[in-house]
Amino acid sequence: MKKIALTIFVLVLVASLCVPALADDTTPIQTGVEIAPAGGEPPIIKCKWETPDDGDLLNEAALTQILPPGRYQETVPVFFWAIITDPQGTDTVAKAYVDVFHPVTPPECGSFKYQVPLYKVDKETVGIPAFEDAWAKGLVTLGPGITYEDVMHQLSQCLCDVWMGQEVLDYHQPAGEYRVEAYARDVKDNWSDLLINHFLYVPTTACEFDFEQVYYGSVDICYNKWIGGDMIFDESMVSMFPTVRNIGNTNLRVTVWQDDMGLGETSGEGWNVEFDARLGATGMDVQYFPFPDPAVTLPDILPLCNTQKLDFSIHVIKGMSNTPYAGNMVLGCVGAEWIGSCSP
Repeated sequence: MKKIALTIFVLVLVASLCVPALADDTTPIQTGVEIAPAGGEPPIIKCKWETPDDGDLLNEAALTQILPPGRYQETVPVFFWAIITDPQGTDTVAKAYVDVFHPVTPPECGSFKYQVPLYKVDKETVGIPAFEDAWAKGLVTLGPGITYEDVMHQLSQCLCDVWMGQEVLDYHQPAGEYRVEAYARDVKDNWSDLLINHFLYVPTTACEFDFEQVYYGSVDICYNKWIGGDMIFDESMVSMFPTVRNIGNTNLRVTVWQDDMGLGETSGEGWNVEFDARLGATGMDVQYFPFPDPAVTLPDILPLCNTQKLDFSIHVIKGMSNTPYAGNMVLGCVGAEWIGSCSP
């Protein structure tokens, strides 16, 4: 009788477990989550630097020097590096960034430029060689109390990681020292202290012209004849309407040099020809004689990333009728000061 009773009990239990839930039954279930409080110590930026140092081939400066492309609408790459550790382990570092700021001069006056996220790179093939090369060139900024030996030891013991991010500088980005602030965050939302350095976007004055000749045509003696340019830059470089554009990273002024076109000079009277030039329709006219030494500098400024017309004139004081004259003009540019000022 005991065996029979036990068998019946088991069958009843199994049957109770297989009873299906009715389709319209609902059971409210509460959910919840709690953000873990910040804990532990924050990450540490042990050192940082930028590459390439192509503007300082002799490695004489203590900061990275980057050359602009000097070509219209082109960019140059900039690589931002940092070596980062965390007392709780390198795997707890979640994110790393650098914030980049313009030089503390016009036209941008130290304003924020962009934020660049950093990513881990392979230490053996990329990170350690990059650090050693940068250290040899004097480019590395160390954190407080950090030494080269400390960094190399932690790299060899896998106690820190090398992080890198990339951005570009446009051809017309203002020259000067750019401030770079590096920082990191760990999985507990602890933020590192900033590690700050600077790199130099090397001041480079560059311009280009869209014409190969200035032809004055037929002129009358003692009459000042102007040839006007336009604001359209002819990419074929054979325009009949002179135009200049700024392709460097500084403001500039245009320089002009001209020979006498074979018109010569008269003893006791001076040159038999004189010239004028100006930048822009409202620019200041500059009068000059042949063979100026140094070349004439037009006073008006051509700012960054700007295109402007050039006008030229000739005034023949003495010459032979029905005689062609030809000569050479040399154009160039020199750096000019920034326009305006920055508020404190």
